[in-house]
Amino acid sequence: MLSKLQAILTNASHPALPALEVINNSTFNAHDVFCVFGKSCILPCSLQGGTDVVLHWVKVKGDTNVHSYYNNRDQLAHQEQRFRGRTSLFKEQISRGNASLQLTEVEWIHPEPELTWSTSPPSNVTFNNTATVQQTEQQLYNISSSLIVSDSVTDLVYSCTVSTRTNSRRASSSIFSVCGTETIPCTSSNTALTKLIWRFSHSQIILIQTRTDRTVSEEWRQQVKDVSESGKLTLQELSSNQEGIYTCELRNEEETKITNTFLRTDNCQGKVAVKSV
Repeated sequence: MLSKLQAILTNASHPALPALEVINNSTFNAHDVFCVFGKSCILPCSLQGGTDVVLHWVKVKGDTNVHSYYNNRDQLAHQEQRFRGRTSLFKEQISRGNASLQLTEVEWIHPEPELTWSTSPPSNVTFNNTATVQQTEQQLYNISSSLIVSDSVTDLVYSCTVSTRTNSRRASSSIFSVCGTETIPCTSSNTALTKLIWRFSHSQIILIQTRTDRTVSEEWRQQVKDVSESGKLTLQELSSNQEGIYTCELRNEEETKITNTFLRTDNCQGKVAVKSV
């Protein structure tokens, strides 16, 4: 008579991914598996080879049927609808002990990402910030945070990092003051940039620059004089209409750096004044 062994496949990133129920004379070792959202993922399982293998991949929470195999073929009549067409086994290797499941279009993200603030160089600044986390119907997370800082501190770079166990993204904002120039600074990056975006008043696009192309919006072609290799924006023919907040956004594969700068055209001994906010 066959013995029944039920084992849980732990998954640090996606605990809602299937567990394994193996009906056979076999042993099963748990693994930690990290999957990328929207990609394919292989959930490993090894068992003793044989010809009368009965496999049931089950989502532990809710006892959902993910994939079944017995009588030497897939048995998908009771498969949960959302897994249809997204699961497969390595059938030619089952007799040799490979019961791994391949799952495509991974849907779950877990655990909830963490958000932290820091400064460079490190400082004793007390962060007065708020963070909100919302989960969408697609099981994705929207996470945001705002930080209130004093504009009297001008030598720090503030960084917001959103991280999971496998990766992280960071946005940085510099605070500084410049007076007597029409060149608005942008925090530089030590890695290759994929995109540079300048905005006015947070939403109005001034220009977008990639590795191969630069596009200046029609409304700003008269004011934009130059953009340096480091992303600094030089303007010309300014008036009070151009007073306000300028945002520089530098992107690469791992990081986004943001510089918010307030520009005014008076009260600086007759010259243009630039002040970060």
